[in-house]
Amino acid sequence: MGNNKVVHFSEEFSMNEINTVMKGRDEVIYYTRYIAEKNEFHIVRYKDSEIIITPFMTQLFNYYKNNEGLSNLISDSKIKGNDNFSIILNPSTELITQIKKDLNVLLKK
Repeated sequence: MGNNKVVHFSEEFSMNEINTVMKGRDEVIYYTRYIAEKNEFHIVRYKDSEIIITPFMTQLFNYYKNNEGLSNLISDSKIKGNDNFSIILNPSTELITQIKKDLNVLLKK
């Protein structure tokens, strides 16, 4: 796993399975999962971090909004959450892929 601070789970994983996998991942601070029946993408804080995830995701969305090549990804999506989780409502597959890629890069240290 290296220095990754985020793990991405597919929608097939139950919360029990996620908790089992996460127990052995001391370096991981966040995990993501997609909830298909609600069309929500969740970014969840697993351990304490200096990064507060919802403001972090809001800044990332602002970056997308101001980037001509990425602004179309967020047109139908919204963010809600708090210090412990962030939920992206109505994300496209392309947006989820972009967020995962960016979280891997931005949260790698």
